[in-house]
Amino acid sequence: MTSDRRDKKATYTIGLIPNTDIALFHWVGPITVDDRIKNLDLMVDYYHEKGVTKLIIDGRDQEPQTGAVESYDFGTMAPTAFRGLIVAVVHRPDDETLKFIETVAFNRGSGTKSFVDIHQARSWLESF
Repeated sequence: MTSDRRDKKATYTIGLIPNTDIALFHWVGPITVDDRIKNLDLMVDYYHEKGVTKLIIDGRDQEPQTGAVESYDFGTMAPTAFRGLIVAVVHRPDDETLKFIETVAFNRGSGTKSFVDIHQARSWLESF
C-alpha cells in the first residue's frame, strides 16, 4: 500500500489488496468536493499504472463536507473517469452523501455498486 498525508485532518491510502487484482482506496477524515475530484484523478492514475480493473472505495471513515448539488455534480463526472473499472463503494449506513454519489454515478452508466460491508464488496468484485 502507498499512502499520502493531505493535511493534519485527512489521510488516504491506495494500493492493491494482497493476493488479489483489486485496488483499495481508503480516505479518513473530512472530505470536500475538491478532495473528491483530486482523489478521482489519483485513483484513475493508479488504475492505469497498475492495470487493475476492480476498485474498492472505502469511505466508512470519511466526513463529508459536500452538499447535495456538489455531490450530484461529482457523481455525474465519475462514470467517464471510471470507464473500464468495476467499483465497489463502501460507506457507513448513515452516510447518505457517498450513497447518493454512487447512485448518481450508477444511473449514468458507471460500473458501481454500494455496500456497507467491505467483505461483501470484495466478494462482489471477485465474482468478475
